[in-house]
Amino acid sequence: MPPPGGIFDVRAFGARGDGQTLDTDAIHVAIAAAHAAGGGTVHFSAGTYRSVSIRLQSRITLSFGPGAVLEAAPYAQHPFDPPEPESAPDAENFSSFGHSHCRNSLISGIDLDDIAIVGPGRIFGKSLVRDRQVPPNAGNKAIALKHCRNVLLRDFSILQGGHFAILASGLDNLTIDNVMVDTQRDGIDIDCCQNVRVSNCSVNSPFDDGICLKSSCALGYPRPTENVTITNCLVSGYERGTLIDGTRTRKVDFAKPMPASTICSTTFGPQESTLLHRGGPTGRIKLGTESAGGFKNIAISNCVFDYCRGLALEAVDGGVLEDVSITNLTMREIQNSPIFIRLGHRARGPGQPPVGAIRRVNISSVVASNVDPRFGCLLTGIPGHCIEDVTLSNLRIDYRGGGTTEDAAREPEEHEAGYPEPYQFGIMPAYGFFIRHVRGITLHNVILSTATRDLRPPFVLHDVTHANFGQITAGRPEQTPLFALKQVSSLMLQNCAGVSDQRLEKPIERATLPAIEAVSSPRLRVFAIGDSISMHYGPALEQLLASRFDYDRKRNDGTDGNAEIDDPTGANGGDSRMVLAYLRLRRERNPINTDILLLNCGLHDLRSD
Repeated sequence: MPPPGGIFDVRAFGARGDGQTLDTDAIHVAIAAAHAAGGGTVHFSAGTYRSVSIRLQSRITLSFGPGAVLEAAPYAQHPFDPPEPESAPDAENFSSFGHSHCRNSLISGIDLDDIAIVGPGRIFGKSLVRDRQVPPNAGNKAIALKHCRNVLLRDFSILQGGHFAILASGLDNLTIDNVMVDTQRDGIDIDCCQNVRVSNCSVNSPFDDGICLKSSCALGYPRPTENVTITNCLVSGYERGTLIDGTRTRKVDFAKPMPASTICSTTFGPQESTLLHRGGPTGRIKLGTESAGGFKNIAISNCVFDYCRGLALEAVDGGVLEDVSITNLTMREIQNSPIFIRLGHRARGPGQPPVGAIRRVNISSVVASNVDPRFGCLLTGIPGHCIEDVTLSNLRIDYRGGGTTEDAAREPEEHEAGYPEPYQFGIMPAYGFFIRHVRGITLHNVILSTATRDLRPPFVLHDVTHANFGQITAGRPEQTPLFALKQVSSLMLQNCAGVSDQRLEKPIERATLPAIEAVSSPRLRVFAIGDSISMHYGPALEQLLASRFDYDRKRNDGTDGNAEIDDPTGANGGDSRMVLAYLRLRRERNPINTDILLLNCGLHDLRSD
């Protein structure tokens, strides 16, 4: 037997690693030998080791060498361990089966010290199930650890991890570093854990959360998740398996505009038939939804979101979310809100949990592009319970646009007890930020834009006090306000494009800033250069003008000219605008192209579609 701290090769204890033989017993013998020696490393050399439930012991490191694969064996022929009893008599009422049980996993550990799983090999959960209803004898997690201390997970990959690729419940001193997860449900779930470091991880989870902090009642009691850092990580929602193989396949090209009916009806397959209707690929970093114990002292930095949902901070089960700092995020093809902060009252916990709290949250240096146009950034508490003390700074967000005046008139329902997801609220009346039931919010150096015209205001505030906006730039059509206000007090605006600096202390029942005044004139004027009118903003501009207006374009042999267009019937909707365009100058033998500039265009037909 090797000395304490030695190497225990599973092949020396009878494992075959041939992809056919069930190697579970041999692996357990190796673990027992290492434990009896006072601890050691149980090593897997190159090969495919089929197994069912592996039970770790204290002071054990599982080491998967290059080319080593631990594969979940078919549970119909080889049953996994049964789940352990509930940690409390009524725990199943406050936590899902998947959260509450550990033993029915490929690798599990309960009440252990000083354990590690290291790579660079792979864990392949081939037979693990992802559904809430777990068939008899099945396993549903790749790695599940409960009540453990001093845990290291490093330098390996997980393909198809079941309900949870990694579930850590009630751990102290957990480090997860350089782990790649490509799975069909949750990626890394950290529940009721304290002193946690997650770094350099890549998590692809199109059908559930990527890196998720929770504070559920799965332990039988609420415990806060606190003292956590997440840094240098990627989360995504590519087709499962395509992060590991490098193809990063997107099932739907969200970069192209799609009608709402198409978005809601497109499916990814039998298991994911409602995926797009519910908000598109998931991925993302989230705090919640399970939040009875709360979240404290959390730092997230230098992370990339790609083809997935955005950042979510949720406190809906009575816990307190406080002292959270998030910085340096980049996001592309975001399928719902890039930033979602929700204080609600789902109250999933023993007794009658009170409404929790969200306070002291700082989010900075976020760049997001090709963002879903429906929801904007959504920050909402509930009546009588406000989100408090939030600072958002150095944000650059580009949305797809397309919102209508009907969308702008919507007043979303409260959904106080509902599941916290942006799609539950429907299309937002603001394209940039919808802020409701918030006390103390600062936005500084924020730039918002849309790829296509959006008729909703960039900012809607409802039941907001002590709000400070500075250095705000947001694209918007003429006659669309920058701010729509309802029940707002103590509002300060500084260097907000299109609005004068001002401090409004008295309550505002309802207003827009700037105040919108209607103007009317039936006359449009088009300035053109050259002999032919044509432009890339829309084909056949000349034909469009001729069909709607009575005009005579002067031909002047290529010299500058202009045409006055009379609209005596108000065919342009009575919305007087000056249409100023530099148009292409084309000649048969010497075509000259110039850039095109449209300012204050009042015709819907002239926008770029």
